[in-house]
Amino acid sequence: MADGLNEARALRITEVMNDFQNLQRRISEYAPNPPPEEYYEQGYEVLRQCRAEAQAVLMAPYPPDTLQVPGGPEEQEKRQLQRIVSELQQADSHAGYWLQEDPPLPTMLNWIRSLG
Repeated sequence: MADGLNEARALRITEVMNDFQNLQRRISEYAPNPPPEEYYEQGYEVLRQCRAEAQAVLMAPYPPDTLQVPGGPEEQEKRQLQRIVSELQQADSHAGYWLQEDPPLPTMLNWIRSLG
């Protein structure tokens, strides 16, 4: 894109990917030591499951061969960023997050005032 935002977008995606990896690493390293009578409580079972899944994510190889596209490194980077943005948009869509353009500020303020 010629709008000058490619670097900003690439940096933001890199930040999000790093945050995700850091989060997965912290989850995988967390090992609670509950008292024996609380070991099978739902919260501790969920923590153990999350830890196992985080470890699996970190151990899974990242498939760089899926990123090979003709056109040199710049084109490969563009395709990779497009794929990542697409995956993030799909995840946001599944989570029910807002994906459309934000409404203008006066519209949002009117909506907020109507709630009160």
